[in-house]
Amino acid sequence: MPILKAKNLGEGATRGKSQYGYTSKGRIYKEEKMKAARLKRARDIALEEIPVPEISDMEVLVEVKYCGICGTDLHAFQFPGFFPVGCFMGHEFSGVIAKVGNRVEGWKPGDRVIVLPGTQCGECWACQHGFLSLCERAMEAIGVSTDETMPGAFAKFVRVPIPQKRLYSLPGEVSFEEGALVEPLATSLHAVRISALRPGDYAMVLGAGGIGLGVIAFLKNAGAGLIIATEVNEKRAEAAKKLGADYVFNPQKVLNLKEEVLKLTNGLGVAQVFDCSGVAQAFQSATDFLRPRGQIVLVGILIRKSRLFLLTLIFMKSNCRVVGATLMNFLWLLISWKRVLCQLKK
Repeated sequence: MPILKAKNLGEGATRGKSQYGYTSKGRIYKEEKMKAARLKRARDIALEEIPVPEISDMEVLVEVKYCGICGTDLHAFQFPGFFPVGCFMGHEFSGVIAKVGNRVEGWKPGDRVIVLPGTQCGECWACQHGFLSLCERAMEAIGVSTDETMPGAFAKFVRVPIPQKRLYSLPGEVSFEEGALVEPLATSLHAVRISALRPGDYAMVLGAGGIGLGVIAFLKNAGAGLIIATEVNEKRAEAAKKLGADYVFNPQKVLNLKEEVLKLTNGLGVAQVFDCSGVAQAFQSATDFLRPRGQIVLVGILIRKSRLFLLTLIFMKSNCRVVGATLMNFLWLLISWKRVLCQLKK
């Protein structure tokens, strides 16, 4: 997964101003302007100079060190309507706290952190009933807002509301670059954890992008008996093999992928298919590879509208189950963040 270092995003700072000062209380910021990446329209992203965000007494300001380029960022760039036009992008990031609101407890300038981009206020009906992705303040998510006071992490500084729900301390043993991978790796781990996988199960991963590669690694760690992956990119296919995939097929070059999978599984099929591709054709083919009573875990987001109603007939016939595993759909995703951090420390 590509990762951006935030160094160049600070070059838009007002000249003549020093970047930092130090006091007995730690690090404080002094910049007034910064550059931030903004989606103007499909296939058009511009670096705009905007003010460094002001924070309230209950917020913190984080200086971005590294930010990953998510597959959703790529989709937003390629396809109109995926993200709001005019949004400030970037949400997989690590950094250092530059400023702390007067009423924020437990954090101080200079703390190394990673930030949960989604919002969980903890107060609305959805949050109190465990439906975190339906929080009333969901549109305050970092990386999708069109408000320049709430820039994404393709910028020098990010304002973080509700820090008590969104900040995680980054251990000294984990680099900032590794910290930027916690969000996507937590999504991968979350997908494996909510699946019905048992040690020895045969599993298949459709798409070996950043999320798919994470799923492969966690499947291997969880004791999957056989891991089959699909990927059209040769470099990603090689990475999939290194991370634990036993077989990697290019669906554009294999005439009958279903037949190949059945050969490898003694004619039965796999217990789980993890669709990490975001491609309608891959999702539509997922049931071809499943054993009876198998499970499909949807991790990727479909990037184009497609007619999928026929799948309901297939699911009824095969009695398969579909589980969604993207964004902040389950409380367990928060636990996955902590577990990924623990694994990165080892």
